[in-house]
Amino acid sequence: MIKHSLNALLIGRDHSLAWALPQLLTRAGFCVDSINSSPIMEKCKFLRSCHVISPHQLFRSTILNKMKEQNYDWIIVTDDGTLKEIVESDLSLTDKLKLLPVQKEENFIHLHSKIGLSKVFASKGINTPLFSIAHNVTEALAEADQVGYPLLVKIDSSAGGAGVFEVNNPSELQSLNSKIFDQPVLIQQMISGAEWDLSALYFKGNLIHFNCAKIEKRCSKFGISSVRTYYPLSRVDEQIFHELAHIGKALGIHGFTNISCIQSQARRFYFEVDVRPNVWVEFPRFFREDPAIRIREWFSHKKTLSYPVPSLPNQPQKILLPYFLRLKRSELLFNRYGVWKYIPKDDLQLIFTLVRVFMFSGIKGRIISIIKWIVPKKYHTHLRTIKYILLNKNKSPVLK
Repeated sequence: MIKHSLNALLIGRDHSLAWALPQLLTRAGFCVDSINSSPIMEKCKFLRSCHVISPHQLFRSTILNKMKEQNYDWIIVTDDGTLKEIVESDLSLTDKLKLLPVQKEENFIHLHSKIGLSKVFASKGINTPLFSIAHNVTEALAEADQVGYPLLVKIDSSAGGAGVFEVNNPSELQSLNSKIFDQPVLIQQMISGAEWDLSALYFKGNLIHFNCAKIEKRCSKFGISSVRTYYPLSRVDEQIFHELAHIGKALGIHGFTNISCIQSQARRFYFEVDVRPNVWVEFPRFFREDPAIRIREWFSHKKTLSYPVPSLPNQPQKILLPYFLRLKRSELLFNRYGVWKYIPKDDLQLIFTLVRVFMFSGIKGRIISIIKWIVPKKYHTHLRTIKYILLNKNKSPVLK
């Protein structure tokens, strides 16, 4: 039996990156509370408490009140937008450092910023694609000549592949919407090769756990992945352990990460480190590498991860894993990739709710598209409230 002597708090605007965490943390010995804008989190049986706030309500007062009520051993911000909201808030530096997954104020530069991340990588000797920064299309054309075509133009604060544009020549660069230059953009060399996910967990900059997965299928060209091939850590090259340990120290990370790299000619080019969990956080369980065990060992004995990792009896050499909420609806219905086997079943009420929302989300999206077409643009900011009401079964949110 797991002794629950630790307390964790999840903070986020959406359930998609948060729903799997309570059961993971419960296995690691935590009692888990949540502050979230999604009523779906209320369905999670592994939460001790769930405070649902309106999409328009700021987190500040709710977080501070919760921190006064309970001394938390680990606070996890579950999405990029909330990270940015906290960094830009009027909270004290002390409170920000309690909430954010980094150790020092100087580490704020790379939170939700592709430009900040590239700068840190370059200054700390971490292999990353050649890059530059542009403030307008004229600068972009000049910097593109230095970086070389083909290249990627990336909006600084974006996620899920949104705001990433492949550019093969100056004409394509000039044809980009001028609005993307409202803020500085990253001009980044495009590297050919296999894309890998090496998402890791760090505490105080120390490497505690990571997974090694090759991206097999995406929902769109630069979008989120839906199918991956995972490899147990016993089969991972020692150099990757060293590279990930270096990244944790260089970025001052204290928490989950979403790390991506391109493998090209025996070199890895790291281009993404989102300092928050991703939806695949529980998937190593399917090949007997439960991150909950490594979390528990850190909090109990400050044990870190080091090379080599022993292989386990009957552990597969590799395993193809699909994410059930990112497949096509027909693929989910007809068990493509054997997906039914890889749906977590620890919390069936929550899973049924997630699947129901997923199956009918297209209908709701079409309804909102029709509303946007009918309603004047000046009222479009209220559509988030409409979406909230639809999800909340007509329970009106408290508007700020």
